[in-house]
Amino acid sequence: TEEIQAAAGRLDVHSFLDAADRGVPVLDVRSPSEYAQGHVPGAASVPLFSDDERARVGTLYHAAGRSAAMELGMRLVRPKLGWLVERAAELLAVARASGESSGAVLVHCWRGGLRSGAVAWLLRQHGIEARTLGGGYKAFRAWATAYWGSVEMPPKHARTRVRGARRPKRDGRKSGGAG
Repeated sequence: TEEIQAAAGRLDVHSFLDAADRGVPVLDVRSPSEYAQGHVPGAASVPLFSDDERARVGTLYHAAGRSAAMELGMRLVRPKLGWLVERAAELLAVARASGESSGAVLVHCWRGGLRSGAVAWLLRQHGIEARTLGGGYKAFRAWATAYWGSVEMPPKHARTRVRGARRPKRDGRKSGGAG
């Protein structure tokens, strides 16, 4: 139930977004490429794994099982633990300085499981209140699709052209026009 999730530090999409709207910092702990494909508006990318590390853990999970993948994941993350806490504290300090935060941070990953839960636990051990998004980014996407409908994104090359209008030539002049 929602009460049990809230007690465990898990929020539903509406509660998560309401907190984010009040200025509570949002940490997206997915890999950089996952974040680049889409993220909760205003979320800061604080990746637990690089793209390569995430692929290695996933490959090992399918080849040797959960235990082996967890062991590799812990080995890869161990050197980053201090940075994760420092980054969360920095984001929280900025929010507090602007008077926008209650002193907590919000954390999410893809499905609201291991990555966000582990980071939230780590932050709590360092005195930072942390809440996770139940169902993760996948739940946010489902909510956004239900709210706005299915939105087809143009192919990557089309987005680049629309965004930049005309690209500069190598000599610095705009392409497609008189120099």
